[in-house]
Amino acid sequence: MLTELDKWYETLVPEYLDVLEPLKNQNQLLTKNIVPCLPQVEPDYLKPDAFRVMHLGLNSYLSSREYPPEFVRYEFEAHEDWWKEHINEKIWNHHTQMNHVHQISQKYFFEPAQYRTNVIKIYLGSSVGQKDFSVARQVKDLAKKQTWEELNLLSRMELLPHLVFCYKPYVWEVVAGYLHHNLPGETLELEKNHVMISGAGDWKVAVIQLLKENSIMGLTDQTNVASVLKAHIRSLEGHLLPRHLAAK
Repeated sequence: MLTELDKWYETLVPEYLDVLEPLKNQNQLLTKNIVPCLPQVEPDYLKPDAFRVMHLGLNSYLSSREYPPEFVRYEFEAHEDWWKEHINEKIWNHHTQMNHVHQISQKYFFEPAQYRTNVIKIYLGSSVGQKDFSVARQVKDLAKKQTWEELNLLSRMELLPHLVFCYKPYVWEVVAGYLHHNLPGETLELEKNHVMISGAGDWKVAVIQLLKENSIMGLTDQTNVASVLKAHIRSLEGHLLPRHLAAK
């Protein structure tokens, strides 16, 4: 785990408390169980020659439908070490969309190492943090600021991702804004709100906005990642380093 990054995550809670306090009258649950949602980072992500992939969601949340009520209560009362050891692993195993995306990406990229996190760095609860439209603008603005800080921190550690999967429209907005701000004139959108490539030299990044696919039964947990990669893999091949591409 990234010690420097872990320590940084621990400092985020006071910023959220300040932002959420004026909104508390609208929803009393906003300031309940304010704890940092630490990233889940595979050890291989830290290797210098790794193909680094960031899965970036909107907000971590748990519900009684996913875990027994006693588990959810205990999760926030537990010691920090217990949180890191057990809860993150539980969340990891239940990230079905991210698991699906990772499985597809393995067909195109050589041994992708994952970094899973969220734009909103705390647990807000499913009724507040699950949808773009249900999150207050003040929280989104803080989340954007902190995510840019996180990317800058990874940059200083020479651990920026080569590929970013964005799981919500606001996540795409945050990442696209970061790229445009830090690499003006060097960012290309291949398909509006779907694929963006940016950077040169040692830092090259591709960003993909994922959408849920429709099925006969309605929305599924599967995403459009397969069709997006298939349509744009040649452009990605010309942008990313050759050693990162899977053998054909």
